[in-house]
Amino acid sequence: MGGETNTNDFLRKPTSKRIMNRSTIAHTLEQLMSFLETDGPVLLPQGPRAALGHKATELLNKASKPGEVLYVGILGGTGVGKSTLINALARAEISHASDKRPFTDKAVVYRHTDTRQGLEGIAHLLRKPDALHESDTIRDLVLLDLPDFDSLETDNRRTVLEIIPVLDAIVWVLSPEKYADAAFYDFARQAAINPENFTFVLNKSDELIGRDGSDPHLKLKDMLGDLTFRLKDRTGIHQPRVFSLSAAYEFHGKTGDHVLDTEFGRFRDFLMVRRDAKEIASVKTANLVEQTRLLLEDLNGIVQPEGKSAIVAQIRTIRDETGTSDKDGPQSLELEHKLASALVPVLASEDRSVSPVQTGTRLLGYARSIGRGQRARDLQDLLREIGDKLEEHWSSELNHAANRTDSELLLNFRGAETSMSGAGDGNLMETARMRAISHFDRALASRLDLLGGKLSKWRRAAQKFVLWLPVVVLMFRLTGEHAVNSFLDHPGLGSAFRTVLTFLTSIFSSDGLTGLVALLICELLLIWYLAAARTRKIERYSRALSHYAIDKLNRELKSAAAGIREQREELLKRIERGLDSLNVLNEEFRPPKSGAHGTERPPARFDTNALSKK
Repeated sequence: MGGETNTNDFLRKPTSKRIMNRSTIAHTLEQLMSFLETDGPVLLPQGPRAALGHKATELLNKASKPGEVLYVGILGGTGVGKSTLINALARAEISHASDKRPFTDKAVVYRHTDTRQGLEGIAHLLRKPDALHESDTIRDLVLLDLPDFDSLETDNRRTVLEIIPVLDAIVWVLSPEKYADAAFYDFARQAAINPENFTFVLNKSDELIGRDGSDPHLKLKDMLGDLTFRLKDRTGIHQPRVFSLSAAYEFHGKTGDHVLDTEFGRFRDFLMVRRDAKEIASVKTANLVEQTRLLLEDLNGIVQPEGKSAIVAQIRTIRDETGTSDKDGPQSLELEHKLASALVPVLASEDRSVSPVQTGTRLLGYARSIGRGQRARDLQDLLREIGDKLEEHWSSELNHAANRTDSELLLNFRGAETSMSGAGDGNLMETARMRAISHFDRALASRLDLLGGKLSKWRRAAQKFVLWLPVVVLMFRLTGEHAVNSFLDHPGLGSAFRTVLTFLTSIFSSDGLTGLVALLICELLLIWYLAAARTRKIERYSRALSHYAIDKLNRELKSAAAGIREQREELLKRIERGLDSLNVLNEEFRPPKSGAHGTERPPARFDTNALSKK
């Protein structure tokens, strides 16, 4: 009636041709933990990442502790006869109906008095104290009678799901009334151990034995066939190990059906055979392989590497289509003109020319500003306005691409460390703008120092010379050559007095008045010329400073825009590196497909033939 799955080799090589032993499993788990720490933050939210890391740590601890006993879970619904089955296996009444009361949400541990428990990690899920026995037949087994998984109590289901990963094997106990329950198949699909370590027991099979008729086992055969079909269809286990028996008949020593008696003997021989360390290790290793496979499956299910790779490619397409222009702002010349016009009065106010020239410079500058339709304005306000316009230029295309990129990242990498704050982009642009303005302020201060520094003394001397030269010429002309030569030949106070008196007498003559008018005109022309020269020079300085300011703003904002693009590029590269690392991890382990959701479970990678030998 029962069937056993046969496999070849102690540990079959997976498709990657690596032997799945504890060392390779531990190596895989260490790589997985490293992946979660280094690449995980950009691919997974914090919660799932922490949960996967916790599971990996638990599995790594299990891989480092081979153990000497097998932990077997007795799992079934309400009233399927688990306690009776345990007593029948032990050939002694070690399980009582009262053992689990009032602990219906905790598992009962049955172990030999000389066998260490070793279940500290799930101690909070176990009833205390353990149920100790001295039955030699199950000395190397620690049996865990799990809560009824079909109970209405949600704590029972949670306890069962938490305990299953620490088990080495599960005996699923069914009954004719319970074998078709959907809850059983759901739990069988979710069990995080290798299905080769599942054993299915159809208990109370005596209820299916007919007392008359040509084939008393016909009903039993039909139910076993239906059970086998359901296991294949709903759990993906294609060669389930099934035993049909009656634990009550066996425990109470009643004479039952020969077929059922034989089945129980085969079941006991299979489960209770004395195992050496190698056989126990193979069972535990197979479960580690399965649990690691499921862990990788969970990781891939959350990350979805193929979908994430497609998203990254799509984001790169967005970036390529909306790349930021390398050209300066189209308004740069207009902005330079505005800034230069505003700089002229600022520089003119610090110009250290002689008073007439300085006054002429300011008047000329004021007149020119009116001609251009410009007025003196606050320089910092103008710089902020210019900075806003240039920032708008550099941010326009960048923001369009960045917003689409950030939207894709937010939607497809929800909770991971991939969000690029728009406020952060604005801060980078603002920092770049303030840095450019700071450079401009220093350049302006340096130019103002030059206007009022040592060179201004020489400039004032030259201007005084130019302005006094016509006065000297007029004095020479009105005094006369004879008076000047007399003074030069016989210098002295008397000759000087006579020279001055001659000049004063001549100045009120018709020639003198004409000369004064000519001198005034000449001085005005000289003042206009000097003022115009200074104005042109100041305007040239203003244009140079303005060009420097606009160029610096463009360069800094362009650099900031490139930095923002580089941030996203680095994030995309980090995501791609993470996906590559996950692909390498999958390639090295080559996890087979899960049996959940109707998919096929792979053949086991360990030998179960040895477990069926006495």
